[in-house]
Amino acid sequence: RYLLLDGNAGINGSGLFVLQNNKLDLVALNRTGLNDTGLLQAASIPKLTHIQIDDTAVTYEGLLAVADNNRIEPVVHKQFSKEQMEHFSKVQREKAKKPVALDEQAAEECRKVLTAFFEEMTAWEQFVEQVGFENNEVEPRIMVIWEKYVSEKPRAGYRPLGLSISHSGTYFGEQFIDAEQITKNKLYIYTREKNTGIDRRFLMKRVEEGWKIDAVQERLDGWQRTGL
Repeated sequence: RYLLLDGNAGINGSGLFVLQNNKLDLVALNRTGLNDTGLLQAASIPKLTHIQIDDTAVTYEGLLAVADNNRIEPVVHKQFSKEQMEHFSKVQREKAKKPVALDEQAAEECRKVLTAFFEEMTAWEQFVEQVGFENNEVEPRIMVIWEKYVSEKPRAGYRPLGLSISHSGTYFGEQFIDAEQITKNKLYIYTREKNTGIDRRFLMKRVEEGWKIDAVQERLDGWQRTGL
């Protein structure tokens, strides 16, 4: 559900409290008089996940003030720089983390596992693009990759049961941006695809003496589970 209020200079956000009982996914407030106080009110709307705030009176300090809300994703193209928005996302993640110290060695091991998985999946997708899905080697090759790197039980509709490829490479251009310790044997590794800007987090699980991928989520309307 969207509420589009773009271009109304008389809106500073002070009246947004009346929307508390509305189930909104996105509020567009570009080119309005929205200020820091109004942004706080907007961020308190239950279930709101996206808010557009270009060309408003919101300051960067005001933006950081809503970082406690790990559900909200400000949509900004001009108001703040890319570096500022990346910093906001990092602050938001830090505030959402459970107070468990990160095992840096484990995080590095997980990144190595993911890097190898990304490379082998990219090679598999390139192979499929060359030979087609009908080739007898397509399924055995991806099953070998799954056996090596993935602990998640295969799910209908997703690889390796539902075969699909991305012509540009699903994980080509994946960049590591953060890590979060969940328990001694589970970590989240956060990535961002450099071309599309897609944010992912991979749940890594310690299996015997190594690490495997136990799940992946993408940040859409909040974090949502998807397939590898």
